[in-house]
Amino acid sequence: MSTLLQSVDSYLALRRGLGTELRHPGFHLRRFVEFLEAEGATVITTDLALRWAQSTGATPATSASRLADIRRFAAWHSATDPRTEVPPE
Repeated sequence: MSTLLQSVDSYLALRRGLGTELRHPGFHLRRFVEFLEAEGATVITTDLALRWAQSTGATPATSASRLADIRRFAAWHSATDPRTEVPPE
């Protein structure tokens, strides 16, 4: 299991432990990590986040939702990996 996928699982467990369901964010973040791995990336970048969020003909609303999920996760993940870029609002 990759470091990023382990981080996603930790993030989701923490948020769910605080009472958040996170069904769509969990799906989005796992697909995003799969995309990063396919790209050979080990770090979250704004460019990769935007590329994935807007991929596969996503509607503007879906892209915005995906990017918001990535933004929250990236902000959390940056505490343990300072190379992480948090996409701007």
